[in-house]
Amino acid sequence: MFRIRDSSITKKLAWMNMMVSGGALLLACAAFVAYNMVTFRQTLVRDLSTQAQIVGANSVSALLFNDPKSAENTLAALKAGPNIESAWIYSPDRRPFAAYGRDRRGQALSTLPAIPPGRTEAYWFKDNHLILVRSIMVEGKPTGFVYIVSDLQEMYDRLKRYAGIVAMVLATSLIAALLISSKSRRSIAQPIENLAEIARIVSTEKQYSIRAAKTGNQDELAVLIDAFNEMLAQIQQRDAALQKTHEQLNLALKSAGVGTWSWDMAKNSVAWDEFAAPLYGLEQGALPDEYAGSLNLVHPEDRERLDQAVADSVEKGVPYDTEFRVVWPDGSTHVLGTRGNVYRDEPGKAVQMAGVVWDMTKRKRAEEEHEQLASIVESSDDAIISKTLEGNVASWNGGARRIYGYSAEEMVGKPISILAPPDRADEGEKILERIKKGETVDRSETRRLRKDGAIIDVSLTVSPIRDANGRITCASEVGRDVTDRKRAEDELRKLNEELDERVRQHYPHPREHARDGSTRGRLAEPGARGPPRTEPASDRAGLAGRSSRHRSPEGMQVSRDRLESGAVAVRRVRPWLDETGIHQLALQRCKVLPPA
Repeated sequence: MFRIRDSSITKKLAWMNMMVSGGALLLACAAFVAYNMVTFRQTLVRDLSTQAQIVGANSVSALLFNDPKSAENTLAALKAGPNIESAWIYSPDRRPFAAYGRDRRGQALSTLPAIPPGRTEAYWFKDNHLILVRSIMVEGKPTGFVYIVSDLQEMYDRLKRYAGIVAMVLATSLIAALLISSKSRRSIAQPIENLAEIARIVSTEKQYSIRAAKTGNQDELAVLIDAFNEMLAQIQQRDAALQKTHEQLNLALKSAGVGTWSWDMAKNSVAWDEFAAPLYGLEQGALPDEYAGSLNLVHPEDRERLDQAVADSVEKGVPYDTEFRVVWPDGSTHVLGTRGNVYRDEPGKAVQMAGVVWDMTKRKRAEEEHEQLASIVESSDDAIISKTLEGNVASWNGGARRIYGYSAEEMVGKPISILAPPDRADEGEKILERIKKGETVDRSETRRLRKDGAIIDVSLTVSPIRDANGRITCASEVGRDVTDRKRAEDELRKLNEELDERVRQHYPHPREHARDGSTRGRLAEPGARGPPRTEPASDRAGLAGRSSRHRSPEGMQVSRDRLESGAVAVRRVRPWLDETGIHQLALQRCKVLPPA
């Protein structure tokens, strides 16, 4: 299949000239023909309307005296018009009155088309015919109608003549454009073809000494030829040195501070630079000078993989970019990265491989530490959140998801104020103001709003995070759910109040007990030192007897089961209460009460 874009420049120029000139001429002719056809149609309508008006005027008397024969004679005059096929005169009640038809092919309409209000005639084009209806007016009133059907053969004949003329003009213009293009080949296409041939010879035969012939013109093409010849001269001077060192130079620039290596496959010799030996933990000159020896420097578990990477690069052209471990003479393991290129001869056979090697041990360790830290943060039961100084969440761990009910996808990028209850809406802004000043908010107890609408008690520690320059860039927030602890504290306070009330019932006169030195009923206070004082078994028995006399009939006694359940609750929440010491007080008070 012929494709213009793959053809020569000569053919492209010829096609371009022919298409431009032919297209412009075709558009002009099309516009001319279209305009002529529109005006000719209007002329047909005017001529047919005039004939209908004449027929109507000559048929008035026939309509008034009901003389169809006279009306037909009037219509017979239309045979002078070669395009009129049929015509009718209708009475005022829209019934056929007289008819005319060439070869009698016309048939009267049972329903005469209506004429738009305010007009005396109507026309339309249908099935290659022009149809016109005109009212016969007498003193401003319609006394009948004229219906005429005309073919459009004259218009089609004219259109055919125009098409023939356009085709002749278009063919003439295309031939002229082709002749002009062939004349311009010597000054435009021929120099470009010569330049393309020179470029082909240079690229295939590597003959950089050849030059393109200059033209006598001083146009853009002459500038292109001069530039091409200058480029060939520069390539000829620099090709020998540039071809050998170009790739190594780029690698050296990109990998400053690393070692380089080169493997001559024909001689099976490996050359190293002065920076490569320390990467393997060896002295200068201690590196092996052959491929098998250099492979022995690699960790035994990585040798096969590294050797396969080299083979894939040489045989399949896969980019050589990998990492491997080496064991230094002191027994330490280091991770090295390497990247290289394969150089081939003209037939495509690999002859040399060169590249760079660098130590990436610190980076690998940092990645492992980062992954370990990220795992610790993610698995922590505490909510560990980082947020910007504007209060938007930057990171969200699994503990935050469990405590607040929101996933990381729901919260990252959202304001942390979502977690603030309505009565603490401005608390987050105050904390951020302190963070911006470099302060740390340590173990601040507050309340937060979960996703399910529940209010929980949390203990927050918010710290500023600084960049390498010491600037505060964001904040870290560690939150712990202390709702159970707060609830346990409230329960213990209520229990202590009941215990105090119960003790007062057993000891209505505490001063007397204090004077006689009795220790019965003495409870350890939160700040007291030493073990709590408890009563002997005999005293507890007496106390139990006395307590029965002080019990109210409404069940004011604190049952032994409730006291034991309170002690269990204290032990259950003890990890949260170690800092307050309140659980010790509660346990001591549970122990000193008499059995039920």
